[in-house]
Amino acid sequence: MQDAGPSQSADPTSESPVVSSAPATTAPSPAGTVLTGEIIGTADTADKDGNGNSRGQAIAGVSAEPFTGFDRITITFTGTGMPSYHVGYQDTPAQQGTNTPITAGGDAFLVAYFANIVSAQEADIADPELGQFTAGQPHVSQILSGSTVDGLGQVIVGVTGGKLPYAVGTLENPPRLVIDVAV
Repeated sequence: MQDAGPSQSADPTSESPVVSSAPATTAPSPAGTVLTGEIIGTADTADKDGNGNSRGQAIAGVSAEPFTGFDRITITFTGTGMPSYHVGYQDTPAQQGTNTPITAGGDAFLVAYFANIVSAQEADIADPELGQFTAGQPHVSQILSGSTVDGLGQVIVGVTGGKLPYAVGTLENPPRLVIDVAV
């Protein structure tokens, strides 16, 4: 399948985005490889939202890749279309539903929420085991799954170096949310 290319999340305060022509990957690059490409949009520290057009998807996988000038986190979903999302920094991430604090690597925490999704078990796919995923990129320390409760999913990205500017965009075939953390 051919990638339809990225789409930039709506942000009325941003200037013309720089959009990546290089699709995000779900398989890691060989150790020590730094990829080249352009950041998926205008990077800042403001919260980012996107209205999705699907229901019943699950998080199928996650990857983190170092690029020249940014680290890319790619969250891949099952099915077609993109769930609605909200991404922003939180001082103390907590598991939704229980409000239990979540300990993650890093000194700043980007938290992504996804609406109208299901758990891996409900989607009858293998659990991506995000709780065991250590990114090991220069500024992305760890990626954790908070939970999927009542159709709302949560992914926590531990960032090293403080609240760094980031950009968010989407890719298709398969549906992916891309978070580029500027370094």
